Amino acid sequence: MFNLLNAQQFTVHLDLTNTLFTCSDSVTLMQNRGASQLLIPSTCVESNGSLSISAVLPSHVVTLQLSLTGIEIIGGFGFGLTGPGAYQEEDTLDSIYTLADLDLNQAFSVSGRILSQQPSFAVQLSKLVNRTYPLDENDATEFSAIWTAYTSYDINQNFIDENDYKYVTSLGTTITIGISEMSYYI
Repeated sequence: MFNLLNAQQFTVHLDLTNTLFTCSDSVTLMQNRGASQLLIPSTCVESNGSLSISAVLPSHVVTLQLSLTGIEIIGGFGFGLTGPGAYQEEDTLDSIYTLADLDLNQAFSVSGRILSQQPSFAVQLSKLVNRTYPLDENDATEFSAIWTAYTSYDINQNFIDENDYKYVTSLGTTITIGISEMSYYI
């Protein structure tokens, strides 16, 4: 079961709402690797004041930085992770393994405030595994698994009053998202 969980490929979805940023602005998604950064190929789609960036992640545990050049405001932020499920039968162990599709989404906004220019979000993923023994000894033991997420952030660091935005001197916005794994549960 854990092989299926560890092999599941994640796609990250980052959504900026109520913004004038466009895909033609300088929008880059990087993997922060300590002293260096690696550009992550991504797709960008814009529609009616929203900007959506998607990319396949190089690993489950990663720190991402989304950089946008310009002084446009951002009203809200959305984070999502998707990944395909999997199914495997193991005859030698008389087991069936089912990994559920990953579809995690969370939106962040605060009424009367806008996203600051250096917000950060921490996402902790946990594996949830269920084992079901058969009622008939000739049947297989079934394992199923899903991912769950806990997101934390500082509301006062990530969202500022719109009137305070005019005092900001930075010429861009950098959103940091740290994705880590917690203990798993059976």
